[in-house]
Amino acid sequence: MNKQMMLTKTKENKNRQFAYYPVILVENQQHTLTLDAPNLIDNIVITLHESTRASSEILTCKIENRSEQTKSMKMFIFIEWLYPYKENIGLYSPSNDLLWNYSSTNKLVISGSYTSENLERRVGKAVYPMNHENREQMIHSIVKGSLYYYPITQGPNVMAHKIELFLNPFQTEKVTTYGIYGESKEEVLKIHDSVKNRLAFPLKK
Repeated sequence: MNKQMMLTKTKENKNRQFAYYPVILVENQQHTLTLDAPNLIDNIVITLHESTRASSEILTCKIENRSEQTKSMKMFIFIEWLYPYKENIGLYSPSNDLLWNYSSTNKLVISGSYTSENLERRVGKAVYPMNHENREQMIHSIVKGSLYYYPITQGPNVMAHKIELFLNPFQTEKVTTYGIYGESKEEVLKIHDSVKNRLAFPLKK
């Protein structure tokens, strides 16, 4: 992964399955987001939070527009499966709007995203092969503000989410992306339903 796109994350942590690389485009300017502290960009504050639960790993981005103007931005979140298999196949499924990774060892990974219904947004998803040419394609995607579509990939890949947002003055919203792993389609979809329900109806503290 290009260093300008790196999110500080300890890949050596063997308990984790995914690494996240979030980048945001505001006024055609690219900004790499970090977990260390809130990210302040043109009166927009973005705070990242990671969590794990039940074979799922979640990255939540809280976005605050602290200005009196409506703000538009494009957020790119690239998710890397840290332990892929050589025989791995990746694809985007429009039927359930998920990114899938299948391996010959019966390991299965999916990735999705969630935003609140009252947030004006446009969402895109794609998979990128993990080779030099396609890493350059990922960087070019950020520069031009759109994803390049690969119908299917073989071998290690990066699962890409693009969320185009429009925030009203002083509006605060959350964007959540997640990776889920398991050993069958039924298992990961069951976990996926649980994750989506938890995001849609969070417990009040």
